[in-house]
Amino acid sequence: MKSIRPFQFTIVAAIVIVSLIGLDQIIGSDFFASMVNLIERMLSVETDHIIIPAALILVAIIADLSSQSRRRKTAKADSLLQQQKEIADQRLKVLKATMLTVHDIVGNMQQGLQLFRVQYEDTWPEEEVKLFDKLIFDTAARLKQLGDLESTPEIEMAAGIGIDYEGIMESLGNKAGLPTLRAELPITLKERNRQIS
Repeated sequence: MKSIRPFQFTIVAAIVIVSLIGLDQIIGSDFFASMVNLIERMLSVETDHIIIPAALILVAIIADLSSQSRRRKTAKADSLLQQQKEIADQRLKVLKATMLTVHDIVGNMQQGLQLFRVQYEDTWPEEEVKLFDKLIFDTAARLKQLGDLESTPEIEMAAGIGIDYEGIMESLGNKAGLPTLRAELPITLKERNRQIS
């Protein structure tokens, strides 16, 4: 049945032609002769019973081929869309799994940093303690924002392609680059980090 379906118009044309030939023989109306006479009058060309059936079959074959082409294009487009959706779903699944691991690692590190903060908060200036807290909370908020994404939009970052978790591409009108926390750090804390390392 599937092998017949691509040529449905051709089959219909063949059935119509066979029916007309049979009707022509039974009734004796000579349908093809009257069609040929009409064409002869229009074109002044003598033809036989072959031209009209051949023209009908040719039209039917062209209709079948164009129908098949449309079906193939539609199927190919549907397949491509399905593949793109599956790729996007897999990317999101990998991102979610990665972010779960990152949350675990960074959460453990943040707990250690909080212990470090409690130990040294009396020796640091209040401004640096507030900045330390801000960095920890900003990092946690950004990681949560990244982990809560439902798609994986990309953005060009200094280190390569990253995930645009803040929607920066939309807000900047597709300009690349993410703001960094390092630019917000006071000179004293930067110098202290250099001294430690």
